[in-house]
Amino acid sequence: MRVVSRVAVGVVVGLTLAGLAPAAHAAGAVSGASWVATPNGVVGVQESIVLKAPKLKGQVVTITLTAPNGASTSGQTVVNDVGFASLAWTPSQAGLWTVTPAGAAASAGTTAIAVAAMPTTSSLMVAGEVGTNVLTTVVVKVSALGGSIAPSGRVTVRDQFARVVTSGDLTPGSMVGESVANLPWTPSANGVALTATFEPSSTAFGSSVSTTEQPVVGQQQQVSIRMPSTMYVGKTASLEAVIGPDVPNGSAAFWLSIANVTSYPMGGSFPVTLTWGQTNGVGSAPWTPTQAGVQTVNVSFSTGNFSISAQDNQVVKVQPAPTADVVTLTAGGVGPWAPGSVGTLKAGTSVALSGASTSGAPVTLSTTGPCTINGDTLTVLSVGSCTVTAASLGNNGSLVASTSDYTIAISK
Repeated sequence: MRVVSRVAVGVVVGLTLAGLAPAAHAAGAVSGASWVATPNGVVGVQESIVLKAPKLKGQVVTITLTAPNGASTSGQTVVNDVGFASLAWTPSQAGLWTVTPAGAAASAGTTAIAVAAMPTTSSLMVAGEVGTNVLTTVVVKVSALGGSIAPSGRVTVRDQFARVVTSGDLTPGSMVGESVANLPWTPSANGVALTATFEPSSTAFGSSVSTTEQPVVGQQQQVSIRMPSTMYVGKTASLEAVIGPDVPNGSAAFWLSIANVTSYPMGGSFPVTLTWGQTNGVGSAPWTPTQAGVQTVNVSFSTGNFSISAQDNQVVKVQPAPTADVVTLTAGGVGPWAPGSVGTLKAGTSVALSGASTSGAPVTLSTTGPCTINGDTLTVLSVGSCTVTAASLGNNGSLVASTSDYTIAISK
């Protein structure tokens, strides 16, 4: 038994009795008869480019996006009957991007925005008991905190003495934004502590390090449990039954014990089979914890002809349900805004924006209403109501992605 224990931006605005005092125009403010704007971003997170081109109503316009490495792509959109057009895009590289309307829309000029690397989390999964000098498989999963692009790069597993025990390249996993590496490992002695490190192949993603796993190395088990070391109430995790290299395929079932007394079935039986790229037969089942605290996960396994039957268990301390990541949007010099109504600005005013999250993850900004964001600067365009939405990616653990809305009244 084993114990398993959008880009960051912010707001610079002064408050008055009416709500907000006009601030000096910051770099990135939009003005004039035509312009193009898009917020700073994060790799893999979709955002919108806004083009103002009143003379091109009803026409198709082309917008070119140039990446930090000089590669370019383009998209087309139609200018509506009030002179605006929008184009959705998803940054694929970190760094400075240039957005350039082409042809008749070239008079809108260009804009350059910063795109941040997508943060990642790494998890290492090892069978709870492994045989001395017996080849086994360890699994490393690397997940982007958000977006649609799976991380690419290499993972390295080291022991407590920083010695490399195995390494390999990631391949896209079954979940959006997740990559996986199944790595061979031959344990030689007990008392080993393993940690996986992800090194991205480009600047598109941030590196990450897993929590430490401490499998028991000794006599080879006929069946052993492989599961995440940290689980949360309400968050589904994958439990895996791993059979030894010489054990035939069969079926397994999990059940849960709490306080060593009560047992709860965790779904029905499932097949355990050897698959390509694995040194052990593996079967998996999803589990969504319903209460926090110390619990014991049990597994029963038998071969197809019932010639082998085996059991294993592991203790896990389930953490409370994740909570929403808290986003803070700050009005420069006067402290943070509270979500909801934040005051009034005159049409044509531009203010620089800034934000942060409890998790430390990037915060992205978007708008609805007669206003736009270019880089990190908000410009209110005409009389009405503008809503700024600040979104955080969370940390893929105790804090989940969240959004906060801030409403600005726009006067003449």
